[in-house]
Amino acid sequence: MFFKKLTIYIFCLFFSIKAYGASFTFPTTLTADTTGFVLVSNSGTTPAISGFLTDVFVVVTGTAGSIKIVTYAGLEQRTGYCGYTEDNDSSEPADCAGDSIDATDGIGFEGSQAEVNVALATLSYKGDGSTSSVSITASATPTGASYNSTNGHYYKSVAVADIDWADARTAAKSEDQQYNGLTGYLATITTASENTFVVGKLATSAWIGGSDSGTEKIWKWMDGPEADTTFTCQTDGGGTGATITDCTEQSYLNWVSGEPNQHSGNNEDCMHYYGTGENAGKWNDYVCDNNAVDSYIIEYGGMGGTATVEATTSLTITSTESTAGFTIFDVELKTMIKAQIEASNRIVDASVEPVLNRINQPRKKVKKNKNRKKSKKKNQTNFNVVKFNLPIIEKEYPRVLKYFDIDFNKTYSYEDYIKLFSKLDKENQYPLLAFLPITTYMYSDEELVSESPTTTEYTEIDNSWSTWTAGSITISERQFKIGSLGRKSDSDSITFGIDRAIGENAILGIAYREGQDDTDISNQGTKVKIKSQNITTYTSWRSSNNNSIDFILGAGHLTNDLTRKESSSATNTITGSRTGDQIYGILNFALRKSLNQLTTSYYSRIKEGYTKLYAYSENANDSAAHFKDQHITTSIISIGTSMNYQMELQNGNIFNPNALFEFSSDESDSSKAVAYYLSDSSSVYTYQAKNDASELYKLGVGFDLDFADSWSVNSKMLRKIYKDSGHENTFMIEASLVF
Repeated sequence: MFFKKLTIYIFCLFFSIKAYGASFTFPTTLTADTTGFVLVSNSGTTPAISGFLTDVFVVVTGTAGSIKIVTYAGLEQRTGYCGYTEDNDSSEPADCAGDSIDATDGIGFEGSQAEVNVALATLSYKGDGSTSSVSITASATPTGASYNSTNGHYYKSVAVADIDWADARTAAKSEDQQYNGLTGYLATITTASENTFVVGKLATSAWIGGSDSGTEKIWKWMDGPEADTTFTCQTDGGGTGATITDCTEQSYLNWVSGEPNQHSGNNEDCMHYYGTGENAGKWNDYVCDNNAVDSYIIEYGGMGGTATVEATTSLTITSTESTAGFTIFDVELKTMIKAQIEASNRIVDASVEPVLNRINQPRKKVKKNKNRKKSKKKNQTNFNVVKFNLPIIEKEYPRVLKYFDIDFNKTYSYEDYIKLFSKLDKENQYPLLAFLPITTYMYSDEELVSESPTTTEYTEIDNSWSTWTAGSITISERQFKIGSLGRKSDSDSITFGIDRAIGENAILGIAYREGQDDTDISNQGTKVKIKSQNITTYTSWRSSNNNSIDFILGAGHLTNDLTRKESSSATNTITGSRTGDQIYGILNFALRKSLNQLTTSYYSRIKEGYTKLYAYSENANDSAAHFKDQHITTSIISIGTSMNYQMELQNGNIFNPNALFEFSSDESDSSKAVAYYLSDSSSVYTYQAKNDASELYKLGVGFDLDFADSWSVNSKMLRKIYKDSGHENTFMIEASLVF
């Protein structure tokens, strides 16, 4: 039997200094099991509280795992715990016994000390099987006073008819009003948040701890940690802000406007809250024996000690695994999980690459006319034997025909062309030039077209639908510095697309891709084979100076065939198959600058993707496992530059050597794989496949070869350098054809 121990630290045992005898007993060590709940009392120490004089509110929380109590008789619900949205004094917290309570949400309940201890004796915990550092907090707070988490103080409202300020002050500090050993005092309000908290407890007017009985117009807090601290400087006419020697006001005041004052000449030296009316929750000064005040607010805290008791423990969790000699964290398996993540991202790139290549192709090239013949003289064309291409003109430029009186069965001389051309308005001259067999000659003739382009590659956009196809082969090898097995991958795919121009500057299209991606891991025989089908839509807008914005959106389906070898037994082959779906989007911005035949591009790119690999079970084997759904997210921001040099070859072919440099920041989240052995479904294990390549540098060289007959070939050699995690070499070649 193989044991894997996870040491989970759940707080170091400590006890706060108390002003009374309350305490919390908790074990210092505990052995549990991630396969099920274990009683904390199994440590030999039963959790318990002691020394509390009132009912107690208990909270137990943790940063991972699950937690519950088994017995809850006599306890009461508390808001915010175990799914309860409000307190219910008549209902027991039965939901705190549920098996699905996340320890981070915690359990909370209220009852007498005896009732609470019965519940704590049944406190149980279960780890999540993966988290290696967990914290659990247990605290107990006496009820009878409201706890303010902002300052750690407690507050209680005491109703007494016709009580004067001096009697309220004495009662607040008396032993009878102590709160579990803490001595109280009339409340001192120093912040807006504290005032808001106390006002929420008011039902009627109430005395609080301010007075100017010592020095007229200089108001001080009389007791508590702020005793003898000045907080208000009263003006002669009433209100605050007086300039008085050695008198400084605190930053927060909540007096009724014009208060404090000496109303009607009375000696108003004591402070209270209005409980009702338009001034409810505001401060006012009264004569100290005013019988209109019938309650007072006691504050506990800031004088040493606390009413809350905390206790903690250290927990060692031992999980029992299969006896097959295989661990879920086997290095071959971990690498296979990572290989699936890498392959899913590679498939996204393989779906996007031919689309980007298509977007960057010229919209339309000059069409070759098969009737065009070369004369014996170099670079001269025999125009006397050339005829108009009637189908092209009828299809592409029907508006030209009504201005062009020609006989399509007649052979025209060069002079005839000049006469016909001169009859066209300038708007119709250039479109016609792109399709006439004498286009090349006319572009070079300054008498005919003084502002004509200098290239035979006319940029007029074809608004009809075009179809295209591309096939690619990619070979990659990934090597790591430490900690992971190397892997080799090869992929091939074919893509079919259709698109059309929108106006003169945009293109809209859709592409379908089928491909296969194979990854070999180490030399043991572990393999990942993925067949994929992807549909990708794309649009691109290109400005007059050739800058562009490209947007690509796609979805795909994956079928993974998995073969793994155990590191401990290379002869033991385990297979499985799983499917998956993915969605992805690319937003690309490109800025292009040209100097003669050299074009330099600067681009930024955002890639977002999500892949879900569905649950599957491996083939029946002692070490076979069931894997739950796995979620893979991709979020990459890239900036880069590329250079392309255009060389015109014979017969209208174009050769483009190119190079690129790219930096990427990979913000993708880690992907979690969760599995259990088919032989032991109660033991669940988790592997967190971390994103260990947050920064990526890409260097590449290659070439594009565009043939005049619509074929093109693209080839690249790439070196990807992953910060702190090795590198990857990739060779890619793609051939495409536009119909």
